[in-house]
Amino acid sequence: MGERIAMGHRAGLSTASLLLRGAVLYVAALTAARPATAPIMSDDVASLDALRREIDAIDAALHDQVMRRAAVMQAVARSKDVAEAGSAAVLRPGREATVLRRLIRRHSGSLPVAVVARIWRELMSSAAALQAPLRVAVCAPSHSVAYFDLARSHFGSSTPMTLHRSASVVLRAISENPGTIGLLPLPQEGESDPWWPALVVEEQTGQTPRVVWRLPFFEAPGARFENLAALAVAVAQPEETEADGTLLALETAQTLSRARLRELLRVQGFGERILAGHEESGHRLTLLELDGFVRREDDRLQTVLRGLGEELFRSSILGSYPVPLGPSGAMRERAT
Repeated sequence: MGERIAMGHRAGLSTASLLLRGAVLYVAALTAARPATAPIMSDDVASLDALRREIDAIDAALHDQVMRRAAVMQAVARSKDVAEAGSAAVLRPGREATVLRRLIRRHSGSLPVAVVARIWRELMSSAAALQAPLRVAVCAPSHSVAYFDLARSHFGSSTPMTLHRSASVVLRAISENPGTIGLLPLPQEGESDPWWPALVVEEQTGQTPRVVWRLPFFEAPGARFENLAALAVAVAQPEETEADGTLLALETAQTLSRARLRELLRVQGFGERILAGHEESGHRLTLLELDGFVRREDDRLQTVLRGLGEELFRSSILGSYPVPLGPSGAMRERAT
């Protein structure tokens, strides 16, 4: 370029003209050296269109399988004769938990596992509703948005829900309509008017409301703005899974110490946590969370009850539920 400028000076061209001509020649040289980009951009567009067509085909196939699943669930309902058995026959908390655990274990890839759990919760809740009418009565003396969100996340967007401040209203709805699932706050120590003593009965029948879920069963990290938990109560049979928690209520004399009660449970190999206590009419009600699926006839439990002697007035298993999963999809070490 220097030689061209020198020649230009001899030809009488200005310095500005020479610099401009040099710049034009430099840009032309760069353009000639640069590879053509138009075909690459065209290939990218074609590739993107092909990917979108593949996504559309996958969506159609997914929808076909969802519709097929719904048809199979209706066949299941006919085989159960749900109309004769009642709405509670469609509630399968143990099976639903087992399916979710299996799917979460096999999941891989960039799609968050919480999305997989949410999709299948919607599918399973809607499938249950296809078999028999279901509704959820949510008890929220406070934090109504948080409890309603717990219910909606677990039981699906298409399940009818009502919101109540009174636990007694929710419990009455469960008893009067077997298709109603009640969602009630997790019992806490020191409550002045706890709801769970209403479930304490000596003789349980097929129409006795029982705890069947502890929520949230699964959630993404940071998905909730309030760290609350709840129990789902329904006229349904709890189902044993690979990891469960059981609620045991004991009505005892006030003279019974918690230390003695815990020692009796420990000797029989029970992992336990005292959730709540309540005193009334000279008696004490204690709500315990036991590790595992514990039945009334469990020999270990019967040994504990005998060990309480005359200080025990009555006992009742309020239900069992699958141990919730942690944010990573792994089961929590304890149901709490």
